[in-house]
Amino acid sequence: MRILNSQMETSEELHGHKVPFPLKPLHPRSQSKPFPKIPRKSKQPEKKKQKKVNDPPSNPFGYKFDDQDQSPLDPNSKEFMRKFTTKEKVAQKTKVARDLEFARFEKYVVRSEIGGQEVFAKILSSKLKATTVAELLSLYIRDRVNLNIYEEEGVVQYLDTTTMEKIFSLLCNALVERTTYRPAGDPDFNIAREAKVTYLVLAKRVPGLGQLAHQALPLSRAQVDFLLHSDILSWYSPRGLTALFYIEFALFFGPRVKTEIYNVTRGDFRRIKNKDGSVRCVVYVPQGQLKKDRGDKPGNRNSGAYKRPAALSCKTEPKLDFSRTLGQMEEHCDQLPWEGDRSTQPLFYQLKTSLTMPGECFFLPKRMGEAVFDSTLKWAILTSGLDTSGISLCNSALRTTAFNLMDLLGFSTEAMMAFAGHTSDNTNRIYRRNNYEKQAMIGGAIQEMATGEPVV
Repeated sequence: MRILNSQMETSEELHGHKVPFPLKPLHPRSQSKPFPKIPRKSKQPEKKKQKKVNDPPSNPFGYKFDDQDQSPLDPNSKEFMRKFTTKEKVAQKTKVARDLEFARFEKYVVRSEIGGQEVFAKILSSKLKATTVAELLSLYIRDRVNLNIYEEEGVVQYLDTTTMEKIFSLLCNALVERTTYRPAGDPDFNIAREAKVTYLVLAKRVPGLGQLAHQALPLSRAQVDFLLHSDILSWYSPRGLTALFYIEFALFFGPRVKTEIYNVTRGDFRRIKNKDGSVRCVVYVPQGQLKKDRGDKPGNRNSGAYKRPAALSCKTEPKLDFSRTLGQMEEHCDQLPWEGDRSTQPLFYQLKTSLTMPGECFFLPKRMGEAVFDSTLKWAILTSGLDTSGISLCNSALRTTAFNLMDLLGFSTEAMMAFAGHTSDNTNRIYRRNNYEKQAMIGGAIQEMATGEPVV
């Protein structure tokens, strides 16, 4: 090793390259000095120039309310705020019913022995003692009869319990609306509440006047089949086409038979097509017509009301194909003037009563009246010659019928809730309480099991 080292020390060339001796390590153990850190300038966010904007004005949306004398209220007054908080809380139909019932109460007080015009004026001015107002209210409840039966037959009959509860609530709300009396929770109005309870107990003793006694009776399967195949429901007359569309819509999609159907638009329906372009089904996508769309329901409850029912094509009977019936309605609506997108156009218009020519529009450019709309099913049943015994002639009978048909098909409660867009199963259980066909099937099965003999 010494000889080799001496040779390497005296050599000036190594493999043809001059190499200085001694060799220095390429990576000395001594740590190299770190690079000096260059201070960075912190970037300050640029301050946006804020425009000078005045504060929003008071009552920026311009709400207006009047007092009893039709004079505008001060937007900062308590009365104004009370009217604002109840603006969308009470439906217009309920307001009409409330005003009508309060007008009856006024008439009763004016002609009462302990009342009179001056007494009622004191009620409106909130100058009468609350106990006296409660006594007058309790007397009115005691003497309230079913006015429809009394006017038609001259017979005195109790109201059913559901209607009396509604009337009492309407009167209390009317007092809150017009006076400073607050019947709810006020001990001075205990006598009125006790009078209502006594009335309900006495009314319940009369058969048929219990809770939900006003529930519409459903149509049977045979009655529905007879009605849908009747010639009065067709594409060739204004009333026949509208009634056919209404009945198919109510049965196939389960909408609410008043506001939801009346306000339905063309854009609420989606056609799903096959590869060859033919319509496979029509899906109902309600836009803003359900209770969940009012804005005052929490989102976790709305998630259970995702309503998307569908109606498939019918190849054997053209008029029972909902897509084609819908197409007929749209053809006539196309002939009416409409500003904006046709998808927002409603489908229920006033009907022409004169004879129409082929291709002529069936409708007038005005929305259908409430009286005609509410009598759609009644007109169809009476005109078709269907026996009306044991069935209801109101439009709500169709919604009850739809739930009973689903019950006969064995649909689960969850499936019916999804079909109708319900977040609770209480409503569909009420609709199915008068399903006599299913009750007969169950009763017959029990009879056969118990007796061993067939029943018809």
